[in-house]
Amino acid sequence: MSRQKQFFTSNIEQEFISAIENKIGDLDHTTRNPFGKWSPLLDTYVIYDIKHHDCIIEFNGDYWHANPKIYKDTTIIRGKLATDIQQRDMLKLKTAQDLGFRTLVVWESEYKQNKELIIQKVCKWLLNE
Repeated sequence: MSRQKQFFTSNIEQEFISAIENKIGDLDHTTRNPFGKWSPLLDTYVIYDIKHHDCIIEFNGDYWHANPKIYKDTTIIRGKLATDIQQRDMLKLKTAQDLGFRTLVVWESEYKQNKELIIQKVCKWLLNE
């Protein structure tokens, strides 16, 4: 299988998904069963980390997604400006929103700081409480 067709999921993202599923049950789509849509804004097919009912959650690794709380706009990551990486992520989220999904971004560092609190907040958000 080519690298483009593989879905990379970090161990911490798998832990995050498992923690949510332990609280509310199986999610509709995760990287184990991917969910994607065509993005006219990006002119490509995009895969979302988690889809459950009308919700999309993106679990963003700080490095891979250029967390703006950590990286300056001018930082080069994998040959790209941090702002370009962030702009692509915003367009990916806008695609989901334009399709009627509620969206949430969870940053790796925010999850690591207080895993239980983040899981509680995410579960409440997913259940629309």
